[in-house]
Amino acid sequence: HGPNTDHEELKKMNKAIEKWESCEITIVNYKKNGEEFWNNFKISPVADDKGIYTHWIAIQRDVTEQKQKELEKELLGKISLNFSSEKDLLQSSKLLCQTICEYGRFDLVELWMPNIENTKLQLIANNAASTDATNFLEATKEIRSFLPGEGLPGTVWSKKNTSIWENINIKDDFVRKEAAEKTAIKNAAAFPLIYNNHIVGVLLIASQKEINHLKKHIKLFEK
Repeated sequence: HGPNTDHEELKKMNKAIEKWESCEITIVNYKKNGEEFWNNFKISPVADDKGIYTHWIAIQRDVTEQKQKELEKELLGKISLNFSSEKDLLQSSKLLCQTICEYGRFDLVELWMPNIENTKLQLIANNAASTDATNFLEATKEIRSFLPGEGLPGTVWSKKNTSIWENINIKDDFVRKEAAEKTAIKNAAAFPLIYNNHIVGVLLIASQKEINHLKKHIKLFEK
């Protein structure tokens, strides 16, 4: 088990074991290398010919792929709600950043959009999900725009391709390197938001976790 294991579900299973009852739960578990996976766990008590319970049969399955599809569908539904007709762009953008942060348990999500003249990217909304991310935003609050090719958002804007930057705390091209070093924000990915072959924004996601935590979400956010 680990930090994202649902302990309420574990309590449910423990109670079933105490009562010699069958139970099924699906929780986040961890491999030896620290990688998360979704684990479906079924247990059933086995009785002897006198009806006395003697042992258990337990079946575990890795259902990560199936669970991921369910979570992706749920995410897309939430994003649609974020951009309902009753909300303005700024409010919707803030909700979008919050929704994505919660989905991937990321430390930071930012939305950058071109100005009217299409000469620079401007910060529209962000969401910090950790104290370190909040400190990062505070330390870089003066940086509200990027030129084409400048920093990670500007690079994605000019190249129109997804970029993943590892160890941004020591990467010179990452304009906010010093703040990343102080707050342990290690890795970041940015995605071009494209409509009718035009980039209408750049979505940036940053995390203190290892780079694989970002990489496993790349296809989803590109889609």
